[in-house]
Amino acid sequence: MNGRIGRLALRILLEAGVSKENLVNKDIRTVKHKIVWAPGHAGIAGNLKADGIARGYTLFRAPEETEEPTRVPREYSAILNYYKGSRKRYPPPHKSLNTEDAVTWRQLQAGSYTNLHTLNKMHPTLYADTCPWCQDKPTLYHIT
Repeated sequence: MNGRIGRLALRILLEAGVSKENLVNKDIRTVKHKIVWAPGHAGIAGNLKADGIARGYTLFRAPEETEEPTRVPREYSAILNYYKGSRKRYPPPHKSLNTEDAVTWRQLQAGSYTNLHTLNKMHPTLYADTCPWCQDKPTLYHIT
């Protein structure tokens, strides 16, 4: 069996009630299902979907026993502020910035600041999709 099936897979099959003799002596043409090992980046559609689902579960974790749960306030305004604050991705702009600069800073943080690349997508005849200095693609990251 070495080289055909991994030891862990063999143990799982044996615990499920499949005998070793049946695995060895079984005619491969009568088997309706096969277990196929595929490398992680082989590009097999089903494997990619399963990998995506498995990776989705890695973002969740059980809370540690020592970790105390976050206390949620009881007043409506405090509850609203709590949930509003937990959704914020970026801190608010500095108080010393005027309104125009604060809006510009927020657009830079969010990646929605107007740049040549997005202007070219909206008006391809008016704006070139090349950097005026180096002829590269003028994305927001490139320009800033």
